Amino acid sequence: MHKVPIVCQKKEKNTYFCRKSKPTDNVTTMHPPQLSLLLMVPMTLCSLLLPTHACAQKSVTEIMRLASDGNSEAQYDLGCRLLFGEGIPQDSAKAIKYLTLSADAGYAKAQNAMGWAYRDGDGVEKNLDKAVAYFEKAAQQGDVEAMEQLGELYDDINNPFWSGSQSKEWYKRAAEAGSEKARVKVALNKLSSYSKKDEQEEGLKELLDLADGGNTDAMVEMGHAYFDGRGPVSQDRKAAVSYYLRAAEAGNSRGMMCMGTCYRDGKGVPMDSKEMTRWFARAAEAGNTNGMYFYANSLAGGYGSQKDLAEAWTWYERGAQKGEDRCLTQMGEWLLKGTNGTKNVQKGIAYLRQALDHRNGKAARLLGECYRDGVGVKKNMEKAREMWTLAYEYQDRTGAELLAHALEDYGEELGKNAHSEADSQKAQECFDRATSIWHDIVRWHDEDHPLPVKENPDTGDYETDEYLTY
Repeated sequence: MHKVPIVCQKKEKNTYFCRKSKPTDNVTTMHPPQLSLLLMVPMTLCSLLLPTHACAQKSVTEIMRLASDGNSEAQYDLGCRLLFGEGIPQDSAKAIKYLTLSADAGYAKAQNAMGWAYRDGDGVEKNLDKAVAYFEKAAQQGDVEAMEQLGELYDDINNPFWSGSQSKEWYKRAAEAGSEKARVKVALNKLSSYSKKDEQEEGLKELLDLADGGNTDAMVEMGHAYFDGRGPVSQDRKAAVSYYLRAAEAGNSRGMMCMGTCYRDGKGVPMDSKEMTRWFARAAEAGNTNGMYFYANSLAGGYGSQKDLAEAWTWYERGAQKGEDRCLTQMGEWLLKGTNGTKNVQKGIAYLRQALDHRNGKAARLLGECYRDGVGVKKNMEKAREMWTLAYEYQDRTGAELLAHALEDYGEELGKNAHSEADSQKAQECFDRATSIWHDIVRWHDEDHPLPVKENPDTGDYETDEYLTY
């Protein structure tokens, strides 16, 4: 599974910052044994800035001596140097060791770094509970990025400790500490349909103030508000596009994605495949993984540009290197079929398994087909049903249909060979479950996916429009 690295980047002589690469960073990744190093300057920094005094002015030998004596700042400095390989051989395992010592001794920057590590399983086994614990320790010491991360983690409904109230509280604290990112989140919470009218008005004013002040994320969110007609904002697709364009021209890759999607679907602007592809390309070049995926799709299909499978593969690969599950899935499928002139079933399956780690339903479905047909793996219908069950859980409609059919076939087989009441009951359970899945497929159209569901004639997949999700 691809890991997004914690990174130590040299800033100036003997001064370092640790940062976490984000999906929107335009970076090149290398892969040492446990942690990756980014060698290109990132676009977004975290707040783990080493002080320019004390350790920063000392030699590596002196820093190592101080770290051995239990100096937490020196331990953090040494961990960063080991991670970056500055003045000392790179050693990811030792880097984590010293960052952990520093964090457990109460050094806030190291606590934040270890929160990132446990959040993504980078150099340590992924453990969200430990990530939250480290972030909370750093946040209690005033670390603003740790507060932001807590707001994000508590806001993720897929996390077992999900808590809307906790998320709002941490975003509020981060906003009060000066985080503009958190201020946008606080404004959006107030603008929510669950808020009272006066709260919505207050949230709208805060979002407008941020957008007028040059905050490009606020511009994108104002665009979303006009696109959907949220709270006190009346739907106005042209006004939405104007906000997206402002954000995009200011360098916001989410704004670029929204512009591309609006041109794709003819929402607020005339439908234009060339403009769609141009904006997706800009987003991709800005490091946006959504942009990489959709630009690659445009190149692969020849939409708004000349068809170029080789260039499409390059962008799928870039997205895959940054953990974009749809890019991983597409590469896996192409390698299974030899779409780009190269067929490598085992490598394709490996990409699909990586995508499955990201809960990609299509990847689960394709792996199920491999088990059904014995492609690259031993034919095994039980494993196929297991994969399609995951596809169903991740709401991949085609995978859900395959599961329903497979259960009907299995139920019929069990019924024909039934030797007891228990066998007959098991067969009936298969039919009942298949019926339930068919009902869910229909329900998804009306509830979970209110946007039009359509079949892609090129792939046979059922897709929904994906605008306004960036």
